[in-house]
Amino acid sequence: MVSPTEEASPRISKLDHVVVYAIDIDRTIDLYTTVLGMNHVIFDGGYHALQFGQQKINTYDAAAPFQPHAERPAPGGFDVCLLTDTPIPDVLAHLHAHNVCRLP
Repeated sequence: MVSPTEEASPRISKLDHVVVYAIDIDRTIDLYTTVLGMNHVIFDGGYHALQFGQQKINTYDAAAPFQPHAERPAPGGFDVCLLTDTPIPDVLAHLHAHNVCRLP
């Protein structure tokens, strides 16, 4: 068996987006647009995002987040979506080997 330190790590190619869980979506949008100058966009399905350059921050209501989402989303918490060319089963196995996530 290969130990976690001996196996190849997944190759992350870039950050796709970040999700922020908020108590008050309107106040969150106001902060990011007014204070930080980001652009507010509403995507198909009704979720809100804040765009800046080629990046975006999705904003979800912590009490009713869009799927998929963290196991227990909490106000002020966030998810990070990373892109990789590594097959997802290999990524999950790697994370599991390092006790980072649970597999079904």
